[in-house]
Amino acid sequence: MCTAANGTYGPITAKSADDGDYEPVPPPPGQSPDGDWYIVFCGGEYKDLEWVPTGSPLPGSAAPAAPAVTGAQVAQQAKQLTPLNPPVILMNPSANQDQLVGLTTWLWSDAAKWHPENATASITGVSATTTAIPVDLAFDMGDGQPGSTFTCPGPGTSYDPAQPNATSPCTYKYPESSAGHAPNNSYRVTAWIDWRVTWTATDGTSGDFGIIRGLPTTQVVRVAEQQAINTNR
Repeated sequence: MCTAANGTYGPITAKSADDGDYEPVPPPPGQSPDGDWYIVFCGGEYKDLEWVPTGSPLPGSAAPAAPAVTGAQVAQQAKQLTPLNPPVILMNPSANQDQLVGLTTWLWSDAAKWHPENATASITGVSATTTAIPVDLAFDMGDGQPGSTFTCPGPGTSYDPAQPNATSPCTYKYPESSAGHAPNNSYRVTAWIDWRVTWTATDGTSGDFGIIRGLPTTQVVRVAEQQAINTNR
């Protein structure tokens, strides 16, 4: 686009001057003799006469500039790169032991891995960085019972056998045995972290992707029903 001397604004266009209206004129000094003169217009108004060597682009024929990339667009790429890692499932009784019907299963994750994650992407001079902060630890205990899918604040509290009266908001009691369930008479426990993901970009913009569910991890557990012996017969 250009503005002519008379104030006309518009695109640059050109047409060959070799149409019989102009006497043949040699090229400017120092220019290749192979080429043609072109009449150049600005917004439809005459601008000037230019020599264009053979093979060179005509005035106004340059490719339009690529549209500007926004920080939000780059942030979408950074989001895809953000490592929303799965948690480590820890429980008491441990997963290699039978859980018992009606007995509290204490759940938590590795607190050392509970920290923000970042990722950065760049496109044509604009960079965006995401910050993912872990919000809560979520579980699906695999038995399909009401209340078997729930969230725990933070990574949960590790079980300490020296404090048998301690409590945790991250526990579950299986109401039924896993006998007859797949795989191998067990329940499949699934856990994941819910992350709050925000972003900032070098073009001065920022945003919030909200809560995003992280990658899941699974653990197979057996739930047994403890048998009591009745001695009052």
